[in-house]
Amino acid sequence: MSFILAMPITERFLNQQLNPYTEAGRWLVAYSGGVDSCVLLDCLIGVADHPPIVAVHINHQLQAASEQWRKHCEKRAAALNIAIICIDVDVDLHSGRSLEDAARVARYDAFETIVRHDDVLFFGHHLDDQVETMLLRLLRGSGSRGAAAMPSSRALGSGQLARPLLDIPRSAIETYATINQLEWIDDSSNQSLDFDRNFLRLEVLPAFEQRWPGYRQTLSRAALLNEEAAGLNDELAAIDLQQMGVSSQSSATLPIELLSRLSRPRQKNSLRYFLKLNQLATPSSAQLNEVIDQLLGARIDATPLVEWGDVQLRRFGDKVVAMRRMSPMDGLKRYSWNLTGTLSLENAGSLIALSSYGKGINAAMLDSSELVVAFRQGGERCRPVSRSGSQTLKKLLQEYQLEPWLRDRIPLILYRDEIIAVGDLWICEGWQVEGDQQGVTLQWQR
Repeated sequence: MSFILAMPITERFLNQQLNPYTEAGRWLVAYSGGVDSCVLLDCLIGVADHPPIVAVHINHQLQAASEQWRKHCEKRAAALNIAIICIDVDVDLHSGRSLEDAARVARYDAFETIVRHDDVLFFGHHLDDQVETMLLRLLRGSGSRGAAAMPSSRALGSGQLARPLLDIPRSAIETYATINQLEWIDDSSNQSLDFDRNFLRLEVLPAFEQRWPGYRQTLSRAALLNEEAAGLNDELAAIDLQQMGVSSQSSATLPIELLSRLSRPRQKNSLRYFLKLNQLATPSSAQLNEVIDQLLGARIDATPLVEWGDVQLRRFGDKVVAMRRMSPMDGLKRYSWNLTGTLSLENAGSLIALSSYGKGINAAMLDSSELVVAFRQGGERCRPVSRSGSQTLKKLLQEYQLEPWLRDRIPLILYRDEIIAVGDLWICEGWQVEGDQQGVTLQWQR
């Protein structure tokens, strides 16, 4: 190792932290140009026989100096003879999140796009970051999972995230940077008390330091205990979901009858874990109570909805359904199609035409130039194959138990303005193949 080590960043410590990742395809480094990421990058470069190292710089485009920071990072990467990936992101300023949280979401979304299955993406988060994160989450009313703060490693996209400096205090990182004469960026926004984390760091924690000098280590131990508690909660939730017939693999529905048999704390615990399996944001405790009160207590024919951010929980029949908020669609839009290949429907999925024999639409009866795909406008009627008479589309969709939020999105295949098929649910009488004729079957990818 060519760098100068500084207690407690020792060669032994670094080996312990980095040995699990020596077989990775690449070592990616979240490189903002700040002191933490500079120290991390310097440590990684100094490791013998390391995998290829790539710095990853995210430009949030929120400050006038953003472009200068990007150029600084590119210059430093060139000086260190390592590759660098720079990504510009658009932070959603209307998401309802704080600016800090919105920037974090944009940043991590960008990271996921470049992480390969055998990559490890390293972050320079340290002990002070851990303590700040824990306190901020506690102030927001987080439970054991939030109070566990940041894990030292976890999955990220198809790869892995690692934080090897999580036990190192900020003071040691700054000492290391000074001794090794590193060049880093000082972000002036880190001094703004408008941000909660800065207020905590600059105004609150110095008082902690005077009263309880060892608070960092104490709160770090508390975070580990909360991590253990959160893990036990997850194990219990996995058992409860398994008894409901929900496997550890992602499932978008929960049976209400079985969920209702649990105590309220276990219902909330199961719902949190269920959302985690589906990679959906966890709601607040108040929102979880609303889910239980509205969805579990509703009539079986009711369709209540509870939502937060881009997450929606609905009741349909005897199940809780989890989903992301659907994008608006143009219900008046019409598409020309010749019943071949795949037809993409803007914010309404896609239709796939498959060749078949003895079933499907009798395409030989059609002039494809007069075939149109459209959506419900209200009042439509049709007669599914083998039915004795026609019925309103509204009643048929209820009978086929299509989810209410999909009923205005299901594509209707029209020939000369007559409905000949409804998505992949049914074909209308008179338009089906007979015997072993060649036909076209449809799949509606929602």
